[in-house]
Amino acid sequence: MDDLKGTSATVGRALEGTFETLPAGDAAWRCAVGPDRVPVAVRITGAEGPPVVTLSSVVTEAPALTGRLAQAIAREHDGLLFGRFRHDGGAIVVEQAILGGHTLHAREVQIAAWAVGWAAAAYRPRWERHLAGEALGGDLPVPHVEPRRGIADRIESTTARVEAALGTRYGAFQHDPHWGYHGPFGSARVFVSVRHTLEVSTAVLVASPILSAVSLTEALALDVHRTAAASPFGRFAYAAERSELWVEHAILGDDLDPVELERAIDAVATLADGEDDRLQAAHGGARYADLAAGS
Repeated sequence: MDDLKGTSATVGRALEGTFETLPAGDAAWRCAVGPDRVPVAVRITGAEGPPVVTLSSVVTEAPALTGRLAQAIAREHDGLLFGRFRHDGGAIVVEQAILGGHTLHAREVQIAAWAVGWAAAAYRPRWERHLAGEALGGDLPVPHVEPRRGIADRIESTTARVEAALGTRYGAFQHDPHWGYHGPFGSARVFVSVRHTLEVSTAVLVASPILSAVSLTEALALDVHRTAAASPFGRFAYAAERSELWVEHAILGDDLDPVELERAIDAVATLADGEDDRLQAAHGGARYADLAAGS
């Protein structure tokens, strides 16, 4: 209960005076984000476990979750840093879940609200074309925010915290200059990399290649969408140019807490190691363990 109250207080401080307040409705808070005044709903769950703050925004109406829609969700995730798309009843929503409790910082809430509101507005034309069955062209949406002086130091600082946290908690992570840090989890392997985002912020992307040489059929897309929806953390992203299916979750690197990083890694590892055998048996492809073994 104390964690829930503390989380609620932090969320309130983060939103008050930062974004325009809207009637909350069925959410704990609702605010308008960005020049388009995109409504973002904030909910807190976790009465029986660690609190989770989920920020979400409706992108566009979508009456039914079809196989083609699920395919589009997995493909769009390959170009999205924060959050995930999900079919929620009659609409496509974009949402980002962050760990509450003592690790929660006001800036996490503010960045998550901005990222969700931005993605809802920026990706809406793409989703309208998806739903109309039209071909997509042009580049993926990118936030029009220029990096400021000092971002190199921020990346270095976040990377140092990531390395220290990984060494203390897991010990077995290795570093690759192209892929970042990586370590084994059963038949899967989890990669952790630090990215620049917005002006002087950093993001930590936790990802695992769950299947390679696999076609994104409608059945596979529907399967992974429903699997991801069972947890607030994690998404499945399909890299079409490499025919790879990944599990991912990104967190804010600013003021990174080891507990938050651990939660993200465990969420990705649980999905990757827990689902790779089942997904391979049902849909084909090769697991990371198969590639590592040379089979």
